[in-house]
Amino acid sequence: MAERYSILNSLPQNLYASDAPVLIVAGNLLKDNETGAILAQIKLQSLVNKPIKAVTVSIKPLDAAEKPLGTAVTQEYLDLSVKRGENFGQNTAVMLPDASARGMSVSVSRVVFSDNTEWKEKGEKWEPLPKGVTPEQYKAEEEQQRKQLKKQQKRIVILSVIVALLIIVIAAVLLARKTARQQYSGDGSKRTTAAPTERYTEITPQKPKATPVELLQTGTPEPEKETTIPVEPETPAPVEPVEPETTLAGFTIGIDPTRDGGSNYRDEAAYNLEFAKQLKEYLESRGAKVVITREDNKKEVGNSKRAKIIKDAKCDAAIRLMCNEVSGSASGCFVQGTKQNESFARIMIKAYSEETGMKIQSGKGEGFDKVSDEVASRCGCPCVKLIMGNWKNKSDRANLENEAFQTKMLEAIYEALLSQLKN
Repeated sequence: MAERYSILNSLPQNLYASDAPVLIVAGNLLKDNETGAILAQIKLQSLVNKPIKAVTVSIKPLDAAEKPLGTAVTQEYLDLSVKRGENFGQNTAVMLPDASARGMSVSVSRVVFSDNTEWKEKGEKWEPLPKGVTPEQYKAEEEQQRKQLKKQQKRIVILSVIVALLIIVIAAVLLARKTARQQYSGDGSKRTTAAPTERYTEITPQKPKATPVELLQTGTPEPEKETTIPVEPETPAPVEPVEPETTLAGFTIGIDPTRDGGSNYRDEAAYNLEFAKQLKEYLESRGAKVVITREDNKKEVGNSKRAKIIKDAKCDAAIRLMCNEVSGSASGCFVQGTKQNESFARIMIKAYSEETGMKIQSGKGEGFDKVSDEVASRCGCPCVKLIMGNWKNKSDRANLENEAFQTKMLEAIYEALLSQLKN
């Protein structure tokens, strides 16, 4: 292949668009030295838990000056069964119609999942990920920036309202002063005022000095008094609130994905571990040191060993992850914990239910289920078990496997840990 085909151009590695379910890992523009045909070869990777069964890619040919050349070529990759982290597409060569093409730009326009749901491109720009940054870290940073932007916009609105109110108050004060200066004096003559300056002083016209004869007749006149209008003190400018610290730097967090290879709930055990790994990466991107109680689904891990792993790491807080497996009609989330961890549990369920929008499971009151828990009792730090949803309920399971919903889950757990550890 090296003799027959030559590489004309290559795409930057790891092209990613915001919220896209796939990554464009690499791409080459090839020339068939025998036929002169121009071919595109694209390598893609799945970033989501749901299997992918079809992907549509748009390839725009570029000339030697990297300007658009004709219309884009649409390539469909069909009959796939691609799981998270798997590569595909690299064995398919796409022929471009114009033999003068010397470059290309590539974007993914449509992804179809195994459950027939779809993701469609909304004009997002495909750009290379920073070196050493994973798509999960990139998305988490984007979400954090969006939240910071919302907070800044809110502060700007508040400050604008304050400034508008101050302008109204100042205008009202100036109008009142002007009205006061135009008031009539007691003898019916209108007062004469000096032009407004930093301090307003009213000046009364002076009478001619009395002659010696008039002084003998009337006596010494009393000196006239000066009338002044007091100046209002300046209103101090509003002080912008200081943003609280929003990282977990300096804290160690324990994550315990419940179930294991020896349980009867193997599907749920695999999901608990997969999400625990996502949570580990997310919390580490926020500055925390994280330990996890198991790394695979093959070995059985007892509660005493789980507690020891968390305790030996001297964790500041720990969270146990679990999906309930009860009747399919039951749905929703709740938190289990001991009496000593009730405050932490209530912080966790409030953040999780509000951020994700998932309701609290019926019969669980405000979402706290007081139980005895060997891991929580022996791990040496605040520890609760988050029931993320009912694995046997179709609606809950669809949410738990949805990437956008998982992002909300990560943010909710992070906010709860931040509140528990900072406050």
